[in-house]
Amino acid sequence: MTGVYDRFLDKKQRKEQGEVYTPPSIARYLLNRLDLASEAEVFDPACGSGTFLIERYRQSYGEIADTGTGEYAEARLAVERMAGNDLNPFSAVLSQIQLLWHLLSFGDDIRHDGFPDLKITERANSLVPGSLYDPTQTRFGEIDQSGYDAVVGNPPYVRAERASELESHARDYFTGTRDVGGRTFNGISVGSNAYTLFIYRALDHWCRQGGGALPAGKLGFVVPLAFCVSGEASDLRKLFQPDGRWAIREIVDLELIWSKVFDADVLPMLIIRQRGC
Repeated sequence: MTGVYDRFLDKKQRKEQGEVYTPPSIARYLLNRLDLASEAEVFDPACGSGTFLIERYRQSYGEIADTGTGEYAEARLAVERMAGNDLNPFSAVLSQIQLLWHLLSFGDDIRHDGFPDLKITERANSLVPGSLYDPTQTRFGEIDQSGYDAVVGNPPYVRAERASELESHARDYFTGTRDVGGRTFNGISVGSNAYTLFIYRALDHWCRQGGGALPAGKLGFVVPLAFCVSGEASDLRKLFQPDGRWAIREIVDLELIWSKVFDADVLPMLIIRQRGC
């Protein structure tokens, strides 16, 4: 269902929204590289039709369920440990349908215990803090929380001139400085490509703060290779310098295969980061 939707959605509309189809194999590879525990809580802030969420479910418990030896309680927990949001309501609904489809083998249990609580919201802009939304209109505030073990996905590639204007409070969030561990770090420009704002918000807010018994949360995104050289990402790159705020763990260059697996004119790469401060 994801392939049908993503392949046949109007190409002009996809470009305007900055959507790039992610093959399930790429999503699974990225999730495997994150090396997450089965009980990890994962968030996709631009989930589209659910590719990363579906692959995460299959990775954490779905493959066990497919053997016929799984328990509905465990499958339900696996789904409830995931969260997603998308501006496009049709995409969000399709993501929900596909996750529920993977649970249909537990038909008797579902009739007895009900469906899991799907933490997939729609219409909210993930770049606007959930505290600014009317809680009677969206559940986004419930999932716009700190503490995720991982934030994954393929955020939209939308240049500043095509992006919708952020309200002043949201703009202040990105441009303001942060005092962390006795050091002050600058924010980033809201005039950058949208994917840079997703990276910043993931590591600044959604990923779990490191320290104590729990490791810092990780980020695994598909982003344009231009992140490494473009001027619009320069202020974000400074935060990954050796003495910066966060650490890059791995970069996977897809130059040799991108044209065979992606349907966009943007050369992508996979990048894994970890929140360190």
